[in-house]
Order: sequence, then structure tokens, then C-alpha cells
Amino acid sequence: MRLEHNHIVLTMPDGREVSIIQNQRTGEGMACGQYRETCEIWVDGEPEPLYNKTLTEVLQYLSEIK
Repeated sequence: MRLEHNHIVLTMPDGREVSIIQNQRTGEGMACGQYRETCEIWVDGEPEPLYNKTLTEVLQYLSEIK
């Protein structure tokens, strides 16, 4: 079964999982991230995901929560 969105799961050095999703190129999906522009990101242990974030915003966020 194919997901309605693109999904990446990575592990931070401290063991927390980072989940990054965005809608398909076709616009299909229910993620708060547009293909090639923004994504939705959630880090294990954080209270809620962040929505419609650019790559620059994601990198800054990840560097701040180390």
C-alpha cells in the first residue's frame, strides 16, 4: 500500500526519532507540507509537530532542540 504522502524517519544522536512528511507531487496527501517547498516535522518527545516549514526552518529547529 502506498502512503498518501512522502515520509522520512531519521534518528537523532540522542535516540529520538524525527518524522518528516509532505504531500505527493500530485498534491495527494493530508500532510501540512507541499512537495519541494515545505514539510511537516515531528520530533519524538516534543509536544506537537511543526507545519509547513521550509528546509531552512527545519534545520534551524533541529539545531535548537539538541
